[in-house]
Amino acid sequence: MIDSGAAAPQLIPLPLACRLLRPYGESMESTKDVNQQQVAWARSRGLFPDVKGYLPALSDNLFRGALSAGAAKSFTAGAGGELTDTAASGKRRFRPAKMRALHSSAALAVNVFDHWMEPPHAALFAALGYPTGTFHL
Repeated sequence: MIDSGAAAPQLIPLPLACRLLRPYGESMESTKDVNQQQVAWARSRGLFPDVKGYLPALSDNLFRGALSAGAAKSFTAGAGGELTDTAASGKRRFRPAKMRALHSSAALAVNVFDHWMEPPHAALFAALGYPTGTFHL
């Protein structure tokens, strides 16, 4: 192991996206069970999703409360409707930003990985046993 002289990395709380983990050996029985747990998690934190599982604000579903600049740029450039509500127009109904949904896989990915997208990476490199500055995420 390479000693970079850096302090040991601090543990961070599990991201909001990991809120569904159960003790080893138990399984999720259905999508309904998962959805009920997600709603219960949100309500326990004073958040009230709509009937389809969407939170009032995108920041409510993000561990850090906001996206990193790089993630925001990537999602903004995409055409998936992850960040932007789509207004009703003609026959088209209002559609909330997809990442506002408790069941959003994009929010899951952001909550797990976005923390590591911005420097400093020294704690991550030290935890992985790599010299600081050898990789770019």
